[in-house]
Amino acid sequence: MLLLVLLAIPVVYTGVKWFHTMSRLRAWTAIGARTILIALIAGILAGAAAVQRSDRLAVIAVVDVSDSMRTFASEFADLAGEPGSAREAWSTAIGRWLDGAGAARGPDDLLGVVAFDGSAIAVATPRRGSLEGLSVDYEIAQGTDIAGALRFAEALFPPDASRRLILASDGNETAGDARAAAAELAGAGLPIDVIPVSYRVDREVMVERVDVPPQASQGATVTVRVVLRSTTDTTGRLDLLYEGEPLDINADAPGDGRRVELRAGINVVPIDVELRDTVVHRFEPIFTPDDPSRDRIATNNRAETFTVTPGDGSVLIVDGSGRGERSPLLRTLRDNGIRAETMEPQLLPNNLLALQAYDLIVLDNVPAEEVDRPVHKLLADYVEKLGGGLVMVGGPDSFGAGAWNGTDLEPILPVDLDLPEEIITPSAAIAFVIDSSGSMAQTVLGGSRSQQDIANEATALAISTLDKTDLVTVIAFESNHHIVQPLERNRDPARTAERVRSIAPNGGTNLYPAMDAAATMLAEADATVKHVIVLTDGVSLGDPKDGIEIAQRMRNDGITLSSIAVGDEADLLTLEQLAREGGGAFYAVYNPNTLPRIFVKEIRVVRRPLIRLTPFAPLVLATGSPLIAGLPGDIPPLRGVVLTQRRDDPKITYAMATPQGEPLLAHWFVGRGRVAAFTSDAHTWARDWLSTGWPGYAQLWTRIARQIARPSTGRNYELVTEIDADELVMRLDAFDESGRPRDMLAVDGTVYLPDGSERDVRLAQVGPGAYEARVPAGLRGNYVVALLPRQGERLLAPVVGGTSRAVGPEYRRLSSNIGLLRDVAEISGGRVLALDEPATGDLYDRASIEPARASAPLWPTLLTWCFVVFLLDVGTRRVAWDRLVSRELRQEIASRAAGVARARGERAARTVAGLKGAEVRKAAPRREGPQPRHHAVALDGCELAHLQERPRRAAPRLGPLPGEEVDEDVPLAGELAEGADHEALHLAEGPQRLLVWP
Repeated sequence: MLLLVLLAIPVVYTGVKWFHTMSRLRAWTAIGARTILIALIAGILAGAAAVQRSDRLAVIAVVDVSDSMRTFASEFADLAGEPGSAREAWSTAIGRWLDGAGAARGPDDLLGVVAFDGSAIAVATPRRGSLEGLSVDYEIAQGTDIAGALRFAEALFPPDASRRLILASDGNETAGDARAAAAELAGAGLPIDVIPVSYRVDREVMVERVDVPPQASQGATVTVRVVLRSTTDTTGRLDLLYEGEPLDINADAPGDGRRVELRAGINVVPIDVELRDTVVHRFEPIFTPDDPSRDRIATNNRAETFTVTPGDGSVLIVDGSGRGERSPLLRTLRDNGIRAETMEPQLLPNNLLALQAYDLIVLDNVPAEEVDRPVHKLLADYVEKLGGGLVMVGGPDSFGAGAWNGTDLEPILPVDLDLPEEIITPSAAIAFVIDSSGSMAQTVLGGSRSQQDIANEATALAISTLDKTDLVTVIAFESNHHIVQPLERNRDPARTAERVRSIAPNGGTNLYPAMDAAATMLAEADATVKHVIVLTDGVSLGDPKDGIEIAQRMRNDGITLSSIAVGDEADLLTLEQLAREGGGAFYAVYNPNTLPRIFVKEIRVVRRPLIRLTPFAPLVLATGSPLIAGLPGDIPPLRGVVLTQRRDDPKITYAMATPQGEPLLAHWFVGRGRVAAFTSDAHTWARDWLSTGWPGYAQLWTRIARQIARPSTGRNYELVTEIDADELVMRLDAFDESGRPRDMLAVDGTVYLPDGSERDVRLAQVGPGAYEARVPAGLRGNYVVALLPRQGERLLAPVVGGTSRAVGPEYRRLSSNIGLLRDVAEISGGRVLALDEPATGDLYDRASIEPARASAPLWPTLLTWCFVVFLLDVGTRRVAWDRLVSRELRQEIASRAAGVARARGERAARTVAGLKGAEVRKAAPRREGPQPRHHAVALDGCELAHLQERPRRAAPRLGPLPGEEVDEDVPLAGELAEGADHEALHLAEGPQRLLVWP
């Protein structure tokens, strides 16, 4: 980019050639301005920066807190100097090492800490001062990603300091490439000192894996193969849990467990199990050693696996009305031969493997806050990826009235929960008053999320459930308060949520001014329902009586107030009194993870339910839906409906509607599954259907259950899933009805990993009817595989299976990888330090570190100068300023100034002479004969001089002077004699006269 300066050459040439009409000074000024402008632009594009050298040193300790480190940290308990858990010992040991190795730390030097396992977080960004009491006891994610942690820490360094990384780890990485990361950072001049944590476990038994067929028929007998690895010969007892219950695997011997003798190495124990009448079968083997001294780690003595039985799964009714076994819908399905069971919303399974046991899930009058937020996403995946069926049944707490707006489930429903304003206008005004004091930065339950993060997310979630016509405002408070979101319609919930998530903790706690601001805004709002939600974790400044008076004033103005106290330090008594005086609810929250549910509940309670409780006769629409084919006529009325509207999607089938046109029954395909919505309910509002014995009730719900449920998995597939090293291997063998291999299938699928993430896969054909794929599988836990074969455009029956990983790769190694750590230090130019000798490594030794060169970009300054120079460039070419400074102009100005001075002197002299001549004329008698003419020049009525006409020539004039006799011998203007030299012209106009000399 700097080569752009060469454009100045043609600029200079052009200027010299074409600016010849300008003065030399102006021409070269124009050329210079244009050249400087080009240089400034080139500097901006080239990234010009101001560079400073600094001797300040920043050190970041990258501390491994993975499972293997937490498990084997008991080796370092003596370094901690005090008894405690293994995890506490490791945290204390690394903290004391940092303090001991930082003796030479200067006042401007910085120290930071990054904790990592499968992911990394900044425990402390580089800062001055001590980190005493800092803990690295975090559980973030499974695995060990050293490379990712090093790159994350590198990004935390300030630009104006020299840099050094300290890596404390056992070297057992399960993801990434630490050597490649070290080479990358070495290229940036960043050395990595390593603190190897060395260990070798020589007495250990682990359940390495459990093999079981991924699919099996109901009632079949399968072999569960338990693979145990032992470092020594030992004995013990092996138990097997089947769906959480002990299974008798000891034949005729007493007890349920089986006695086993293990040899050093791999041991395989086969166990035959007869499957029960369920869809998913989970097995969990547990090994208990006879001699605990021969087994150091107890956490790897158990594992889990499962198998799936293809066939008709049951229907799960999630009952939000509390009827349980008394549910009319449950009885109707059972009476018609459909296997169904009921469950409370809070007990809904939170993993896909458990949901796989059901072909259809019915949400019967279930509010959104009664189902954990992650389960919303699981239900959507259950439909879209696993091909399951879902039915949402209405009621006072369902659909929009149940605050399902903005959830992961809303997009897959066949009805729109946001109503147009002409149908109903929710008139709620909600104010969120959120504590953002410094104490809100505390992390929750040993994780990486702070109270502030969870409060912000809960507020954003609540805002997303509001209708777009509702009014919403968000006020954050610490020592002062500020308005994060002004009171306005909730037309853009995503933008408001983004603002809320930016709230950061800082300062003290001063609640009451923020409450007063919320009360003032809502008092002026045009809304039927006005509500304030206050959240704080501390004791507010000021007198609690002030807050109580504000709450009372709110209630008098028709505003209700609910309060949420977070943690043990909150002022519970005052907050409870505020809620009582404000007419709202009080919540004492000790686990901030429950905040989202509380916020959503508060929003749902204060909003006007979107229901119509007027009896109506359902309309059957002529759409050809199989759900309503052949329904008996004369349908009894329904007594209520949750208001929704149609989606603009041609794939949706609207089978029934209200007389006003709102959807009553709608269904469609979503991904691999089906979803239906019935906006009335199946019991209270449908009591006329039940009391009259209308046969269409059983017919309708039986058809919904069978049509929307997942179809039976085909028997012509064999799915094999297994863990090979650090990969999950999936193999599908497909056959047609005659048993011949089925080729040319497109087999797409989704793998659900133990951490809740998912990975899309496509199986490639590797043989006749055989399809295979591999994905990384470094995490411990269950891997659920959902495949959807396709023959051309025709979808075939889905195939579901999976397997489990019993032990993570960290535990399988049973020893540290010191070689990797030494390579990291050598590649980056770092040192190998000792954990038990802090003095061996001076963290702030600058001998091998170059002073930092901090650079600040200059483009803002250069851009400003570009505007200035551009104006000068244009101005110097457009304005002829050179005439103001040329030599000729200076001479002309001097000449004119001298002429003006002479003229003033002459006029003064003539004035004096004129005055003297007047006196002479008064005294002298008039002479006979031709008289000399005297002409006076008068300015502003003042006579200045008398001029005598030369006798040899007559001076032309325009007319006689006032009072003067006309002399016929003197020609007037226009009557000049030929050859006259025109020495004077006499001009007269009124009282003023002007004599002009040629």
